[in-house]
Amino acid sequence: MDTGLQPGMQLSAAERMEIGDDSAHSVTRTVTWPAYTYDAEGNMQTTDESAFDMRDQYTVTCFYATDQYLLTSYPYHCVQVNLIDTTLVAWAEDTDEDGRQFDGFLGMETCINLKVEKRPAATAATSRAYNVDVVRVTSDELIEGVRYPQDEIFAGETRFMTINFPASGYWAAEQNPLNLQDPFTKPYCVTPQDGEECAFTMCFRGVDSDSLDSPNPEYTSTVRCYIIIVYNKVLTFEDGDSASAEDVSSLVSGDHGYSVSVWVRVNNLQTPGNQTIVAFGSSRSVPSAVGPPDAGLPVLSSIFWTADSVDSGAGSFGYYDDTIGSNFTKPVFSVLQWHCVTVTVTADGEGKLYVDGGLASFDSAESIDETITQSVTFHTKARLDNEVWYAAGDSAMASPNYYGTMTLGGNFRGTLDEVRVWNKALTAAEVDTNIYTRAPTMNVDGLVALLTMTSQTSAPMPILSRAAMNNNLPYTGMTPCTLGLSQQVVGPTAGGCVIRVEALGVSEFSPKVSCKFGDRVVRGTVDGDAVLCESPGVMAPGYTPVLLSNDGATFTDPVQVGKRVDYLFMESSFYGDGSDGSGVDIDGVCAPMLQREAEGERAVTFGGWFCPDCGPPLADE
Repeated sequence: MDTGLQPGMQLSAAERMEIGDDSAHSVTRTVTWPAYTYDAEGNMQTTDESAFDMRDQYTVTCFYATDQYLLTSYPYHCVQVNLIDTTLVAWAEDTDEDGRQFDGFLGMETCINLKVEKRPAATAATSRAYNVDVVRVTSDELIEGVRYPQDEIFAGETRFMTINFPASGYWAAEQNPLNLQDPFTKPYCVTPQDGEECAFTMCFRGVDSDSLDSPNPEYTSTVRCYIIIVYNKVLTFEDGDSASAEDVSSLVSGDHGYSVSVWVRVNNLQTPGNQTIVAFGSSRSVPSAVGPPDAGLPVLSSIFWTADSVDSGAGSFGYYDDTIGSNFTKPVFSVLQWHCVTVTVTADGEGKLYVDGGLASFDSAESIDETITQSVTFHTKARLDNEVWYAAGDSAMASPNYYGTMTLGGNFRGTLDEVRVWNKALTAAEVDTNIYTRAPTMNVDGLVALLTMTSQTSAPMPILSRAAMNNNLPYTGMTPCTLGLSQQVVGPTAGGCVIRVEALGVSEFSPKVSCKFGDRVVRGTVDGDAVLCESPGVMAPGYTPVLLSNDGATFTDPVQVGKRVDYLFMESSFYGDGSDGSGVDIDGVCAPMLQREAEGERAVTFGGWFCPDCGPPLADE
């Protein structure tokens, strides 16, 4: 440990301090330590170049006090001095460009590459390791002279003007205090979860952690901001488009039956006949002792749509296989809207087709709608192709060549999303639960395949081959995100005001788009990237969160999306400035009183809330 003054340190003369009655016994001395170096002759001289600074980076200097009798006051007072290079923390060249926008998807990791450095160059030789780091910048953290989302890049974009981080965001690396790194790479990653399909404006800055508590901004980098927008992909089918997932059939043993569900949006009523949505077939070729090989049935299970008429704007969903033919619902389902269609078949062949739910009485407590459901019962001998159904012990029969096929589309015109397959027959209650479940867990409750229409692949999830167009489009099962209010942000407690709510993930093809003010739910109308909501009446004054839903059941969670959008309800009141004629006439108020007087009742009671001199002063005439 070093003690005493270090080379170059200067100690000023003692000065008396004026501290009340004790001024005669109090003194102060100041220690200064300018940066120094040595010239060619070995003489010490000051310098303002950090590269030539000869002071030790870490040192301890101790002091003691004496009086005129040379009596020492113990203990020593020691000060540790840590020198911090005034070189700015800077973003490295390979850091993601400021303002970059990333596309994210549910359950898929998206990372922002953040890298800071304090050395002049990453390869510069130095004897010092700087404790540089990257930290998040929040909306309530004001740093003078930096750019925020509401400036420049995101100007005019109401939905991006608030910094918000998802609840699931995380750092992919952390600085090791025992092995300081400079430059330091610290990616920030987001793997969106259910309820986090939103737009996230995230800002960061590089810091010198040794001076993190210093108000001097020279120890921090500039602020960089990025946007991650979480989208949803669907398959859109036009003339002859199709897609397949060849390995799905092999995942269904059939011991407990099977179930298939799909979200469907039919685009038009012009295509005649049955339009196949999902179909399971056979690809086997089993040798036969007599006749041609057994090729299996072309259609072992399928869901289809058929139009009623162009004028009705509706149609039917149905189930078909080659053993029993077609089974239809009533033609009551509208085109251009999302519907959840589910088929369940037990191990004994008892089947049921459900559209938009399993139990007619099932509705979320939050919903302002009554769900209309349809179901069709059937019995079939058909099973999905799987080696379980072939002769036991015959390895040839267990060949993957004999597995079945799964095809999406073919002659269907419309949009599909969230195809799910279970290795069991779902109950009616489980069918309803599935509708309100955005992100089910694989291999839980029999779920063996989940086709999300993205590039995400995880065993045993099959790879979906794409022959159809892949678009970004929200569907009813998603939870939309409230981003902001683009126009009116305050209104009367009596309600009745139409509010434009900026949103992401709202489906214009969902019949139950809803807005929620506090605990009050009202109908919403999709208008481009926003939802028009009429504020409800009889609300308590104050700020109320505005939430959105596609299904009338699951609403935006401000905690998950990292932002809360409020609407301010205020009491309506009349202000009179005291001038002549500043009052108001309310016609008809006295009419009931006159009627009561005619009936012999003359008692009258009236009152109100009044606030004298609450308004601005009367203007001088």
